[in-house]
Amino acid sequence: MGAPAANGLLRDEPPTVASALDRMVDAAQQVVVDQVVLARLDAQAALATAVRDASILAFGGILLLFAWIVAMAALHGLLLHRLLPEASLGIIAGGNAIVGAILIGLGVGRLSRSGQEGDVNGRT
Repeated sequence: MGAPAANGLLRDEPPTVASALDRMVDAAQQVVVDQVVLARLDAQAALATAVRDASILAFGGILLLFAWIVAMAALHGLLLHRLLPEASLGIIAGGNAIVGAILIGLGVGRLSRSGQEGDVNGRT
């Protein structure tokens, strides 16, 4: 008999069908394990990116909110020279309400159109 090879077979003996099938099953199992590990790493990377992007978005939104509040306070200060405080605040609130209603209407319209396009394309 010859010396054992790295694959566990003897060097001068041909591989059997059973040993070939066993190696094939082991290789297929390793491929599945590698794919699961790769999918897990991809999911972790996607989650990290999503968390980072959401943090940046939230911080930007907070800064924008502060800027809007300061701008409305400055507008109120300007309007106080010509109007009563109640009228100034009413005009600012009304303007914000109109702009907000327009933006909500545009957003709802876009969402309903994108939902209809998804239904046409077979997506929901």
